[in-house]
Amino acid sequence: MRNILSFVVFAVAVILLSIVVASPTSSPWKYNSLVSSSPSSDTPFFREDFYADTCPGVETTIRSIVIELFVNDSTIAPALIRLVFHDCFIGGCDGSVLLNSTNGGEAEKDVIPNQSLKGFDVIEEIKSRLEAVCPNIVSCSDILVLAARESSGGPFYELRTGRKDSRTSYPPTALNEIPAPTDDLDTILAKFSDRGFSTSETVSLLGNVTTIT
Repeated sequence: MRNILSFVVFAVAVILLSIVVASPTSSPWKYNSLVSSSPSSDTPFFREDFYADTCPGVETTIRSIVIELFVNDSTIAPALIRLVFHDCFIGGCDGSVLLNSTNGGEAEKDVIPNQSLKGFDVIEEIKSRLEAVCPNIVSCSDILVLAARESSGGPFYELRTGRKDSRTSYPPTALNEIPAPTDDLDTILAKFSDRGFSTSETVSLLGNVTTIT
């Protein structure tokens, strides 16, 4: 049973990290300290082992930190997978879900579908440790997708890195487009279909992630 669940989480992670969607309309919500102010992914290159020269061993470091934290709290694995899902579903895997609100308004992380998200502290912990050895190099969006991969429990798979962190947040888009518990089946399937998911992929994703969380 454990192996089946691990494979399911692995498959889900692959699907999520493959999402490619257009960025929604800009909003007034800006980046904060959790998101890199000078990410190395400003360059146009997006490839495997992007940080080989600028922060060698970053993926191994993230793997070690996730394992260390998982030993003390096994709930971080599904939390990180759900976090990357909600990030990638809106505007692509750009870290926008990590942004805090400003000027007393809502950020993407504050809207109803995201209010139960967890794992922000894990990304902050990883970012803090990486900053000590590779300051202003590794983007938070890359940290999030790499940490989610390490949480999948399935076979290792390569990920391209070099993402640029978003400096805007999209609360209205998140509120309207992330599947909500109150959505009926047709609405949920339509939201996933808009992002290229088949019906079977949607059912597998929602059913199995709900089961293990």
